[in-house]
This record gives sequence, structure tokens and C-alpha cells, in this order.
Amino acid sequence: MLYRKHQGCSVFGGGGSSLPQLFPAISYLDSEYAAELDTAHLAYLCGLSSRQFMQRFQESFQQTPLQYLRTVRIQKACRMLTSSETGILDIALQTGFHSLSSFNRYFHKIVGSSPQAFRNDRRAIVKKDPRYAPYRAT
Repeated sequence: MLYRKHQGCSVFGGGGSSLPQLFPAISYLDSEYAAELDTAHLAYLCGLSSRQFMQRFQESFQQTPLQYLRTVRIQKACRMLTSSETGILDIALQTGFHSLSSFNRYFHKIVGSSPQAFRNDRRAIVKKDPRYAPYRAT
């Protein structure tokens, strides 16, 4: 369905894209984002050699599987930062980062702010709007 929706989009390589063949790897990365990246396993899921997989992935997404995985991890972390009170170190570890410093570095690179600033900005928005207050003063 994703392929059909974006079939003509240049991001997915236009008409002759190898994107459908990469769907098993994309699905795996989206669900197992905290696991170590194993490109040989991803290639196997897609029925490709490691070299073919890397070439097709790069052509389809203009990034490596590791860069894609980091983006997925940061997206998951953003959801966790805004929907829970879990500590930032715990979120970093739960999303597959091995240290707080690498999490902070990639978070800032992708999002443009630190995880704490991101969380505080989202909290400020929620608190300013009385519709989202946990209780209403009458």
C-alpha cells in the first residue's frame, strides 16, 4: 500500500523502483529498531545479496540502512519523550542507542534540539492549552 501511494514520488525512485523488494527490511527495521543492525539479515529478508541490498537501499532512500535506522530510532524516541515520563537515558537505551552521548548527538542532528529541550517544548505547548490540562479549575 505504501508503494502504491508513493509510486510516482521521486523519493522512492519513481516508476522502476526496487522499493517493494525492500519492504521486508523496512518492516523489520520499524519493528526491531532497538536491535543491532545486521545488513546480511536484512539482505536475506529481501532475497538479495548484501551488496545488492546496500546498493538498492542507497538508491531508494538516498541513505544507508544505518542512517535510516537512526532516524527510526529518533522518531520512536520523540514519541516516548512526549508520551511518557521515562528518563532520557532509559529512552536512549530502549531505542537502541548504547550511550547517552550518542543518543544526544544523533537526536540533535536529526531533530535540531536536545532531547530535554524537545520534551520541555512539547510540555510547554500542552500546559499552555487548558484543553490538555489534567484537570480544569472552575
